[in-house]
Amino acid sequence: MNKELINYYITLPMAITIFRQDRKTFGALKFGNLFEDKLDATIEQMKKDFYALKKDIISKHHLDIRCVDQCVYSVNGEIIKFTPDELKKMTIKLAQRYFCGDKMVDFELQNRVWKDVDTTHDLA
Repeated sequence: MNKELINYYITLPMAITIFRQDRKTFGALKFGNLFEDKLDATIEQMKKDFYALKKDIISKHHLDIRCVDQCVYSVNGEIIKFTPDELKKMTIKLAQRYFCGDKMVDFELQNRVWKDVDTTHDLA
C-alpha cells in the first residue's frame, strides 16, 4: 500500500477547500485580484490532479479509499487513523507544493475590475 499516494488522495480535497475559503478573504484586499487569480489557477490544477489521481487510485492501484469518520479512513477495508494535527501538517505541505513548490501553477491575470488604490503615497 502506497501511503504517500493515499495521503495525497486524502489531503488534496482538503487543500482545495482551504484555498476556496482563503479566496474569499483575498477578495477584500486592494490587490486581491492578483491573489484570486493565483488561487483560481491553483484550485483548477488541484481539481484536475485530483480527478486524475482518483482514476489511477481505482484503475491502477485498485484502492478503495473512504472517509469513515473525521480523521478516520478505510483503505480496502483497513482502517487508517490520523490526528487532526497530522492532517493539518499534510495539507499544509501539499498546499505549499502547489503554491510555491514543484507543483507550482503559472497563472494569468484576468481582466477584472481592480479595487480603488490610494496612489497619493509615492514609493520614492
